[in-house]
Amino acid sequence: MTKSAMTAKTKTRKAKPVEIIEAIAKAKSILVTGHVRPDGDSLGGMIALAHLLKNAGVRAIATADSKTLGGPSFLKGIEHLVHPDLLAGRRFDLVVTLDCGSFERLP
Repeated sequence: MTKSAMTAKTKTRKAKPVEIIEAIAKAKSILVTGHVRPDGDSLGGMIALAHLLKNAGVRAIATADSKTLGGPSFLKGIEHLVHPDLLAGRRFDLVVTLDCGSFERLP
């Protein structure tokens, strides 16, 4: 499915929780991201979800631009965030976006 097709489909309805669980269960690799200029709750959610997925045997990567973070060094696991530029050209089975209310806020 193309990005535009996924965007169009997502805009027309919200996924049911069971559909989200099924998509995550099928994925072997997952990219976890949040909104642009992520704050503590967005970062904490990304780090936590990537950690849980890794513990479940899924190849999961949390991504954020560390230059826009301010100073969230208090968050355990912040050092595991991967800069988006380092992921260029990589493919993932699924992208999970946390704490993002609109497509315009996606990184």
